[in-house]
Amino acid sequence: MGTIIASIFAIVIFAGIPAQADTLAKSSCSKENERRIIEIQRDPRVGGCVLMYTKFDVRKRIAKSLYNTTHCDSVKSGIEKNLSASGYMCSDLEPDRNTASE
Repeated sequence: MGTIIASIFAIVIFAGIPAQADTLAKSSCSKENERRIIEIQRDPRVGGCVLMYTKFDVRKRIAKSLYNTTHCDSVKSGIEKNLSASGYMCSDLEPDRNTASE
């Protein structure tokens, strides 16, 4: 019984703490004074990925996969294609290592 309570307590305490994640791919898309950042992070908890998108300095998780990075890669490519069609210039950036995932 004590072990169950301790496990539940650990889940509740650590659930809100972001795990450290490696950025696998990162790109920047710019048009005039606007900039978008798209990054794929490895989710260390499950081995999949999280796709983060920054627009107007607001960073949001817009896609994730529990198993691999294929889905995140596909969504990232689609976003870059749409931004390029809208006149943005996209380029790859050096991935950050050990950044907090959200």
